[in-house]
Amino acid sequence: MKKFCKIIFVATLTVLLIFSIAACNVNVETPDIIGATLPKDIEVTYSINENMSAWEMFEAGVKNYYDQNYTAMLTIGEAKAGDEDSPLANMNIESVKIIQDGNIYSKNTVIVTDSPVLVIVRGFAESAVEVAIIDDTVTRREAKSFGETDGIYGVKEWGDKITMSYAEYFPGYTLDDPKKLFTFNHTAETVDPSVTTEPVDEGDYYTFTIGFDLVTSLGDYGDVIIENALSEDKREGAGVELTKHYYKVTMWKNGLIRSYENCDQYTIIAPSDMFVNNQQTTNNTTVYFSYNEKEMVLDNYTKELLS
Repeated sequence: MKKFCKIIFVATLTVLLIFSIAACNVNVETPDIIGATLPKDIEVTYSINENMSAWEMFEAGVKNYYDQNYTAMLTIGEAKAGDEDSPLANMNIESVKIIQDGNIYSKNTVIVTDSPVLVIVRGFAESAVEVAIIDDTVTRREAKSFGETDGIYGVKEWGDKITMSYAEYFPGYTLDDPKKLFTFNHTAETVDPSVTTEPVDEGDYYTFTIGFDLVTSLGDYGDVIIENALSEDKREGAGVELTKHYYKVTMWKNGLIRSYENCDQYTIIAPSDMFVNNQQTTNNTTVYFSYNEKEMVLDNYTKELLS
């Protein structure tokens, strides 16, 4: 019986990890104030105003994100595999991603915090990846083991570093482009007006909820999920069903995204894989944005990885 539980749990976690592509043991001295203020001299291309819809503000914020020479993101939250009320596993998600002058750093870790079969599978369930993309040269490494260091549980030992070109990395290691902010199909046509709210003026910023159609917003990303979750011989007839997909967004009045709460819930339908079929995954995270190079210094994060 224990063997059966282990197999089904590992399969479930494989599915769960798909959307957790930006997660890590965060090494930030003051995460509570990341992005709390904007640099005084920051410039944006696309402005926003009180007469704009949630989509118009959101679209401007995404465009301004890509226009900045420096952005950093801190993601904190949790994921659940299985039913929300009785999950098979709870997992902590934390992440750092920094983009500066076209160079990228991200450190990704997902750690199981609660599971009925935690003792059996802990070593299989946890995942951590650290990546630096400098001048289109990619340096990557995965966690080799987890453990406790100075009272903090996380990566105990890293595996060997792998170096390659970005062209080799993109199709070889990930199907989600790390240079993109979102992997879903977000357009004016995919917005769900029944979930979306009008922007509210909160003083220095606007807040709103923006929801997306559960079919059209998935787009080609469903194929990405299937390819990550299932071996090639199990993919025939498989599909993905989104049951929730919306963001609670906070935007600075100058047009930059301050933060957003993300809620995704999906189920993989995999008729040829009894362990994955109809398993539900729920992700609830908050992403904080910083546009101040002094808050998260790219060189400090890449120093050890590139040495």
